[in-house]
Amino acid sequence: MFLRSKNSDHADFQRKFPEQENWSGYWGENPKKKVFETGFKKEGYEMSIKELKYYELNNKCTAEELKFSTTDDIKPSEGIIGQKRAEKAMELGLKIRAAGYNIYMCGSAGLGKTSYAKICAENAAKDRPRPDDYCYVYNFDEPRSPKALRFKAGEGRQFRDDMNELAEFFNSELNRVFSSDEYEEQKNEIIRSYDERRNLLTREMESIASQHGFSVKTSSTGVFFMPVINGEEVSEEKYDSLSSEEKDQINSATGEISKEASTVMRDIREIEKACRKELNDLEYKTGMFAIGYNINSLQEKYGENEEVIKYIADVQEDVLDNISKFIPSYGPDEDDPAASLMPFLGKKNADDTLLKYKVNLIADNSKNEGAPVIVDFSPTGGSLAGEVEYDNEFGNLTTDFMKIKPGLFHKANGGYLILQARDVLSNFQAWESIRRVMRTGEIKIDSLREQFQAVPIPTLTPE
Repeated sequence: MFLRSKNSDHADFQRKFPEQENWSGYWGENPKKKVFETGFKKEGYEMSIKELKYYELNNKCTAEELKFSTTDDIKPSEGIIGQKRAEKAMELGLKIRAAGYNIYMCGSAGLGKTSYAKICAENAAKDRPRPDDYCYVYNFDEPRSPKALRFKAGEGRQFRDDMNELAEFFNSELNRVFSSDEYEEQKNEIIRSYDERRNLLTREMESIASQHGFSVKTSSTGVFFMPVINGEEVSEEKYDSLSSEEKDQINSATGEISKEASTVMRDIREIEKACRKELNDLEYKTGMFAIGYNINSLQEKYGENEEVIKYIADVQEDVLDNISKFIPSYGPDEDDPAASLMPFLGKKNADDTLLKYKVNLIADNSKNEGAPVIVDFSPTGGSLAGEVEYDNEFGNLTTDFMKIKPGLFHKANGGYLILQARDVLSNFQAWESIRRVMRTGEIKIDSLREQFQAVPIPTLTPE
């Protein structure tokens, strides 16, 4: 804190003449001259202050007395004139690293407090290490709670670029591999082998149905039996016109077929299940072969960071579990009437597919030479702690972890943040945000929309 004192002429003389015990003096008003006088005596020597004329107050200076050509030759003063105690207090305060210690400066406007504080902080920041970088990534376990990853200074930007490159590689390489003739041959061979087994069982079931006077029909919903009379299938309209005796025969035969065909149908479902599993295994192995090397290389590069290794492993599993999203031939049909009525149900583009694998770099110290120094004149709750932005998609507000915007706390983390006390105290959200950070040591991003909007909207709770 700056402490200011008004120095009197009396105190000034005492500093100039420390042998105060040899001086006798007075301070008062001369009733005759109606002026204030100060007199000091020492061994018969007397000095007094007299009243001056206005033209005697001019301190004249000639160009010859100046020892510079232009003001550019003068080194600016980094201190505050007449504030030696305050400078020492500032120097001491910046050396304190204990939690809970902050510096408050007060004084008249125009003294250069902000400029001086910035200069002192920048000088102190040069001797301090660069703070760590921070990134937000997709949380595969809790999508609404983005995960924070910590890196050494400069590694955060590199990791972001590496993940962007890896995501583009996913899109191109998986497209190429799953469109190759080799993959199609392996896939068709599996389908062909299971189709042969399925066809055998289907023919067996058709034989059972034929013995009881039924035919077998298949559809997307399953297998069903149609009664046959005189070589013609009986539709629902014809069934209603049948006699009671014929209806009883059909119902009785249907029960017998269901019992005999149930085992065959169960075997068919098991074959279809095994076929899907083998196709999924082929898909997984092919995908792993395509991206495994790049995944392992990235894990080796950040091998010292366990959280990053786990995140990269989660990315790999998510990609392999959702390979169909990387293949253009998969996904909803563009001619689907539901997709035309509701566009957000349609096929997503590549950017939407790769969004989960991007990195939101919120604290980047790669270009800092030391600790950061941030000065701000309009702090708010959102500008200090950061905020979550939203997009309007077809009338719905949506957001994701890439729309998390860093605040001043993120940018100044590990360094110095300089604010005007009046600006902070005039905004209750800013003051509460600062108090919470100083008390907990954590930066919590709150959604102001959620606090003040009547209708709740989906939001994020970043780590």
